[in-house]
Amino acid sequence: MSVVDSQWIVGVVSSGFRLLWREEKAPLTRVPPRFKPPFSQEARSVLQSEIASLEQKGAVERVRVHSSLGFYGRLVAVPKASGGWRPVLDLSLLNTFLREIKFKMETPASVRDSLRPGDWVTSIDLTDAYFHILMHPTDRKWLRFRWGDQIYQFRALPFGLSLAPWIFTMVVRQVCALVRSQGIRLRAYLDDWLIMNQSQSGCSQDTLTVLRESNWLGFSINRVKSELTPSQTFTYLGMSFDTVAWTVQPSQRRVDKLQAQIRSTLPLLMASIRSLASILGQIESMALLVSLGRVHKCPLQFALKPFVDSPLVDWDALIPLQGWFQSATLPWLHTEWVCRGVPIVVPLPDLDLFTDASREGWGAHTDLQTPPFPLLSRVIRKAEMEEPALLLLVAPLWPSQVWFPDLLRLAQGPPIPLALVLGELVQPRTGIPHEEPSLLKLHVWKASTSSVYASHWKAWTAWCSARGVSSVAPRSIQVANHLSFMSSQGASVSSLRVRRSAISATLQQIGRSVRVGGVIAAVIKGAALKEAKARLPAPKWDLFLILEFLRSADFEPLSEASLFNVTRKALFLLLLATARRGSEVHALSGQPGDISFEPDGSASLRFRPDFLAKNQSPGQASPLVRVKALTSALAPGDPDSVNCPVRALRLYLARTQPIRSSSQKLLFISLLTRREKDLSKVTLARWVSSLIKQAYEWRRTKRGGVMPSLPLDSARAHETRAWASSLAVLRSRRLEEVLTTAYWRSEDVFINFYLRDVTALRQDGSRGLPALIAAGQFLSRT
Repeated sequence: MSVVDSQWIVGVVSSGFRLLWREEKAPLTRVPPRFKPPFSQEARSVLQSEIASLEQKGAVERVRVHSSLGFYGRLVAVPKASGGWRPVLDLSLLNTFLREIKFKMETPASVRDSLRPGDWVTSIDLTDAYFHILMHPTDRKWLRFRWGDQIYQFRALPFGLSLAPWIFTMVVRQVCALVRSQGIRLRAYLDDWLIMNQSQSGCSQDTLTVLRESNWLGFSINRVKSELTPSQTFTYLGMSFDTVAWTVQPSQRRVDKLQAQIRSTLPLLMASIRSLASILGQIESMALLVSLGRVHKCPLQFALKPFVDSPLVDWDALIPLQGWFQSATLPWLHTEWVCRGVPIVVPLPDLDLFTDASREGWGAHTDLQTPPFPLLSRVIRKAEMEEPALLLLVAPLWPSQVWFPDLLRLAQGPPIPLALVLGELVQPRTGIPHEEPSLLKLHVWKASTSSVYASHWKAWTAWCSARGVSSVAPRSIQVANHLSFMSSQGASVSSLRVRRSAISATLQQIGRSVRVGGVIAAVIKGAALKEAKARLPAPKWDLFLILEFLRSADFEPLSEASLFNVTRKALFLLLLATARRGSEVHALSGQPGDISFEPDGSASLRFRPDFLAKNQSPGQASPLVRVKALTSALAPGDPDSVNCPVRALRLYLARTQPIRSSSQKLLFISLLTRREKDLSKVTLARWVSSLIKQAYEWRRTKRGGVMPSLPLDSARAHETRAWASSLAVLRSRRLEEVLTTAYWRSEDVFINFYLRDVTALRQDGSRGLPALIAAGQFLSRT
């Protein structure tokens, strides 16, 4: 079974595990075979006690009908390394009928690769690991044993079944996927789990999360054997680690066992090949944990090679030891050397020598890494050690893998899914395609999706790590707390929004999500209002100065002003009265049927038919633009009445009527003779800008040059939109009404870029403020 999906695992957990046969099933018998019982009374007592314990735990059940068909094995008790006994059912014959499934388990090398300097570590040990998985009722008859006159069969996964390590590992991987998808670094070798974190508090929090998830899934924790207090020195899989000194060495128990076996063999003249091979195997397992260990294993390895190379080797045959055995094993009796330790991860070499040891390359390209999946851990480790490392890594979205939390931590932004191309994943040379490529969910993990998102995601993960919060499975309140913390440290509202977007986008790419509304939106909105009040910018130019200039002799009486000034005054007042964008005023139609003056003194205008506003959806009808008369809010004879936008519009239409041609469709037309094309919106903006600059120059001349000139980059026509909307807010209009009327989709845009302190420039033009506010009636949508 090359691909094991989660649904199959769910079936195993809920209904029980069914044996996987090669072809034929093992034969059943009605008569239980008789196995030789243990010779010693102590061994019989141990087995009797273990059987009673198995029955109490529900791991075995009594067979009521002794004549029913079944397959029988011999139950033995094997001493545990940590003390006590483990009941093992001898199923060596049954295992020959079962499928052999290759799978990967944790190795000393993979554990060492997963550690980082200064890591804090805890370990969790499961109680009766295999017994967590029940056997399917129909397959329990193959797991029987006889004790005295009673027949038992296993209800749970027994020790001794060749498929037991595989199926248990597959089930545990689902737990690992659940935990690793939350960014927790977890290693699991059967029932022995290791949890790592760079901070002590983070390790404690991760341990609590793993315990909570394990208990919820029904796993029983052995708290006596578990090490639940974070430590930087620990023993795992027979290796003793120190993440501060960054060293690893064989555990003292392994060293003592090896030295005891060597010392017991030294006085002998001859020893069996089996016992010498056992010593060599122990040395081999420790060679990478001892300085020059592989060099010092060679003498024993070379001496045994001629005896073990034969396929018909007799493992119980005796060979003379003479003096070679002592010289071959003497270094391994020096405890100080054996326990000196080596670096946990081999440092990068000073010189790289390259060679190709395989017949097929594995597809590495410049700035793009597509390694075989088993090499991903080492690729990620290399990228972490070589700083700065910039690459694109093609890897599956595979939360159950041990490298997944490290990939989440190092990835600069969210991964990008790759489109599935049939036949893309094939074996070299054979060309055989992958059985189910869709299950791999290949993604490109970029060195930087964007520099902004990358820095924000790293800051978020660092904040989570320091507080023991999962960066990839947060609750909304945790994200809100993070944003609130940023705000308290002086972060701008725009930074809060980008941080929120970076978190949300990354979580979506890995199949997670967080609700960005509710409490998160409330934090950002509160920060925006606080920032707006604290740092509300002044307008870029003085509106009241412009209005005073529009009442000057250059513009009034308006019927006697130049056509250019009439046009500019009508354009400016229309922009101010509608709070529209310049592109929208530019698109107003000048056709007779599209302009009308109402009995209440207001004017109604339409856009040209083909116009689509910035925030207008395709197919949505353009709204009617209504402009109210200023005289409706002023007393008769008020001098501000000359700045009425409806009055200026009437006079502008009357003055341009003689020069309009049928080809000119827009409201505002070119003032040049023989020009029949429509004006561009850039020209309208330039006219408004010239009006603003001229007003400042007019005031400087009037005051004898004492008034400062306007900065060249401040005379922007678009500022009329900010003035009009800010005055509406000052008039106590609801923010939602202002946003709707002025066609803003987001209040963030308005608060950050358009809201002004409109009282900042109330100089001698303040008399115009009440009238302007009173006249600032925004257009109603129809």
